[in-house]
Amino acid sequence: MDFQILIHFGVAEGEFWVYTGKISSKLRKVLISVVCISIISINLPIPASAAAETAEAAFEGSDNAVVVLNNLDYNDVRNTNVWSKEAIYKTGALDIIKGYGNRNFGRTNTLSKEEAIAIAYRASGREADAQKAAEELDNARAREDKKTNAISMWSDGYLRLAADEGLISEEDFNDALTQNTQGAAAGSFIRNAPASRQEFAFWLAKTLSLEPVYGQQKIFNSFNDWRSADPVKIPYIEAILQNNIMNGDGNGYFRPTQS
Repeated sequence: MDFQILIHFGVAEGEFWVYTGKISSKLRKVLISVVCISIISINLPIPASAAAETAEAAFEGSDNAVVVLNNLDYNDVRNTNVWSKEAIYKTGALDIIKGYGNRNFGRTNTLSKEEAIAIAYRASGREADAQKAAEELDNARAREDKKTNAISMWSDGYLRLAADEGLISEEDFNDALTQNTQGAAAGSFIRNAPASRQEFAFWLAKTLSLEPVYGQQKIFNSFNDWRSADPVKIPYIEAILQNNIMNGDGNGYFRPTQS
């Protein structure tokens, strides 16, 4: 014999209605058992220890996941087996290193000073601050001097933050905005010149608010070439090394002056 069942039960947060339609007597018994168990489970109190339990990690989805994945499809990375491939994809997904926007990461390119500063600020979540600083700079320019290239304009914003926060000097900032590679005086800050490893370590430590490590630098002193580093930057390099953010070349050298 078949039955038609309409089951209703209430709980603290609302009510549930379950309509089963026509079912056999055997399935009817199973269904009633399941519903009874559900009612009992819903009304059981949650232990205080479970309610107060804190999750070890929380993950949130991204509304623009498809866009991110498309941006990571670099032509000069996709079919390679280079050691840095995983790191390239991770930093790209985190909006730290974005490539050049044309499906080209620039894997074999040398990192420039302005690019290194931009990466340091993006690593600390300051991209929006840099873009706002860039807008303020551009708004102060005469109409004929306003920049039309977004990347160049935003780079000005990163450099403005760097000057305001002690990563570079005000003189360096003025050099960056007024000079180019040709004809620049010795010692000038050239924005598109290669960044050294010690410069990048210093800038990254500053943007991440890492405390410089003074005194005996145990880690950095273990490198054979530590004496060739800028003394002012050594405490910041030590902080970067202690936080496992950068390392040496695997042969006992940090290469502080190399790009």
